[in-house]
Amino acid sequence: MHRNLIFFLVFILIILSYFYLKDDKVYIETIETIEKSEVYYYIFASITEIHKKDNLEFDITKIDNLREKNKFDKKLKQKVIKLLKMPNPVVLNPKVDIVEDIDKGKYIQRKIRLYTAPFTFSYAYLLIPKEETAERKVVIVMHQHGGNYEYGKEEAAGNIGNENMFFGRELVERGYVVFAMDAPLFGENNQFFQNSGIRNSPAVEEEFATQSLLLYDYTPLGIIVEQDLTALNFLLNLEGVDKDNIGCIGHSFGGVRCMYLSALDERIKVTVLSNSVEKFRREYNKSIVHTWLTLLPGIAKYTEVNGILALISPRPLMVLYSENDPIFPKSEVEDEIHKLEKLYERLGQDDKFTKIYLEKIAHEFPLSYHEQAYEFLDKHLKT
Repeated sequence: MHRNLIFFLVFILIILSYFYLKDDKVYIETIETIEKSEVYYYIFASITEIHKKDNLEFDITKIDNLREKNKFDKKLKQKVIKLLKMPNPVVLNPKVDIVEDIDKGKYIQRKIRLYTAPFTFSYAYLLIPKEETAERKVVIVMHQHGGNYEYGKEEAAGNIGNENMFFGRELVERGYVVFAMDAPLFGENNQFFQNSGIRNSPAVEEEFATQSLLLYDYTPLGIIVEQDLTALNFLLNLEGVDKDNIGCIGHSFGGVRCMYLSALDERIKVTVLSNSVEKFRREYNKSIVHTWLTLLPGIAKYTEVNGILALISPRPLMVLYSENDPIFPKSEVEDEIHKLEKLYERLGQDDKFTKIYLEKIAHEFPLSYHEQAYEFLDKHLKT
């Protein structure tokens, strides 16, 4: 029954988009691209095309000083939280169980079970350097999507997967306490599907889970952000960590998670986003394949991605983007960060914003660029 309702809604929205789009050719190209997409995304393409006609309520080009920005931040945060539809209050002092400690040579890999909501928990790693320091700096590492649902925190911790994604292992060896948690549907949070009778391809599982949530008027991103905010509260309750110096780094899906966490909570002091910035009002006839997990229905009516990034300013922010990224196209990124760069300048904090262009690179974060990201974290967390 739910699937029939979904298909009915899809049909209605596509019909509506026909009347709102000015150019039939763009419409036809969009639908043809959608039909080739592995992860269905057309419901939101239709809505986004409609929102392209709306004036932005939250336009960062109109912010000239910190007083105006504070007003902007307060109102936009309220709007984002409302749209996220987080089902539970963020837990201030979450319960945690230590599952195991593994000696990794230079550091301890501590596996924990973090209770992020009533009857809900996620598995995470704390990577703890053996070398003693007064108060350790903390970096939250957000794992990528990549279609590798079984990886999650394991890849971020450097245990399996793509070595370009081993941020956690590299940062703990640099002296940071590192936190990496499985997002919903990833790592050990994917066990529901592994133990159920509805086991399909991972993309179908994601589609089924996220569309089910949307039908019940919740958003997948809202649940993810709720868990990440609770995890931040856990870290701030840890003994022996510098609570004033917490950073966040993520690639792709992980970068989007990192962006929203940093935007909504100023206790994240430094943010590094790799290949994770796009437009909400997207060029759907040119780029379409995406995960359902980062969708925020309705946000395109009010602001662009630069509005979310503006919530991070004027705190230190690094954005890396690639020349040939098919998921987060260069043209979209450059348009968004250009406006953001000008905002940092108007606020007199242009030294806190850094952009890194990865020439001849697709949707990647090569090892050769890691040092620049880590130096940025060092500069703003360790000094």
